Amino acid sequence: MSPGRKRISVIDPIHPALQRAGLILFRPFNFGKWFVIGFGAWLASLAKAGGGGNLGGRLGGFADSADESLTFQDWLHETLGWLSENAGWLMPAAIALAVVGATVWIVLLWLSSRGEFMFLHCVAFNVAEAADPWKAHSEGANSLWMFRVILFFISTPLLLGIAGALVWVAAQAGLSGQFTSGSIILLGVLSILLILTVVVTLIVDLFTLDFIVPLMFRRNLSCPAAWKHFGSLLPGYPGPFFLYILFRIVLKLIAGALLLVLFLATCCIACCLLSIPYLGTVLLLPVLVFLRSYSAFFLAQFGPEHDVFQASRPALVAAV
Repeated sequence: MSPGRKRISVIDPIHPALQRAGLILFRPFNFGKWFVIGFGAWLASLAKAGGGGNLGGRLGGFADSADESLTFQDWLHETLGWLSENAGWLMPAAIALAVVGATVWIVLLWLSSRGEFMFLHCVAFNVAEAADPWKAHSEGANSLWMFRVILFFISTPLLLGIAGALVWVAAQAGLSGQFTSGSIILLGVLSILLILTVVVTLIVDLFTLDFIVPLMFRRNLSCPAAWKHFGSLLPGYPGPFFLYILFRIVLKLIAGALLLVLFLATCCIACCLLSIPYLGTVLLLPVLVFLRSYSAFFLAQFGPEHDVFQASRPALVAAV
């Protein structure tokens, strides 16, 4: 390690994060406190889980009406023909669905951004509060929300465009009855671009929630200003941040394995309880508080000015 560089570890924050989770949730145990802190954690989780429509019935009916003797090319021709014939209602329906879906997602992002600061406030100060952090961190939460909305409108069309090009190339090759070397290379390039876009988007989202939110919280910065500051840290420590990404994946896998054991041990009763909105988040608080504390303690290794646990309680501002 070169002189002046800090020693940044992905292992060292584990113990203080476990201690913090124990202090907040079990010393003393207060289930009412769990429900208040869980409310912020639940709001924060609203934009972290996606849902999908069920197209099984429609596609199933189309498949049932198809001749089983059709080749893939014939099926592809019929499918494209059906789409072309029904484009008059499919296109407006798709646009309307996209507008409604984007609107709902933007609202969820706003609530989630508020929840991120509420949850961090409770973890940083070991308090069970909802109204005060909702008011006190409204400006920061709105800045975070705007950044996430911009990221959404950049990444989503890009992902859809690459995926659409991938499907179009595959369809054209299927219609011609052969995959040429050129089409195979193009499919490979588009697949790599799609994977890279997904990975970059996920990393930006991870860093935003794990590091940018604490920086905004601790230093009273806007989201762009926090990213600018974070950008000054990242080039000097690419190794630790890369290891952080890998270790966060490991932590998620460990948490998933423990939940699987819990499901099996309780004959899936725990699975039913955890699937209940809000209540499931409350029951998962030990894991959620640990992960929130872990990222905060990792960032605190860069100095006290990055330590949310040394932050001063904010003065209340008018609700926005």
